[in-house]
Amino acid sequence: MNRFLLLGFLLLSLPLAAQQIYRYVDEQGNVTFTSEPPPGVDAHPVSVSPVNAVGSDIIAPPPATSAEVEGEGEITEEPGPETGYQTFAITSPEEGTAVRSNNGDITISLTLDPALRESDTIYLYMDGAKIAEGDYVSFFLQNVNRGTHLVHAEVRDRSSGTTLKKTRPVSFTVQRVHVGG
Repeated sequence: MNRFLLLGFLLLSLPLAAQQIYRYVDEQGNVTFTSEPPPGVDAHPVSVSPVNAVGSDIIAPPPATSAEVEGEGEITEEPGPETGYQTFAITSPEEGTAVRSNNGDITISLTLDPALRESDTIYLYMDGAKIAEGDYVSFFLQNVNRGTHLVHAEVRDRSSGTTLKKTRPVSFTVQRVHVGG
């Protein structure tokens, strides 16, 4: 049973990073799934289906104004000369999707180009509140309440706290089974 849980977790989280998954069996008969098999191991690629997402009737946020695009508001698409970041966006979940997760586990995946500098940190916000920070582009959230949520992320300079780049906000709906009366 634990193997299936591990496989399920791997199958749900790794495709978001667009990596190939491999399966191999060690000398003790343990089945292992990995994105980088050890050298000399007879590992076989695993075909992974995309994560199920159902569209919903969520109203998309309004398009950015020119002031927002220039960095005076919520959204910054143009790289500032001081940041050097060309691309920063939320890639999963997609805008307006409904994600079924009975336990409320959701992975928020970002893309950032070029890679995050050591002097910067990524902050993740949901429904206006900071929920996570780190130096990675994938955040695993647990027990997210059912309903519609709005997320965005920011790259900030660690020493000054200055926001260098923001993603466009993404709206998604968590669908959880309601048990009870």
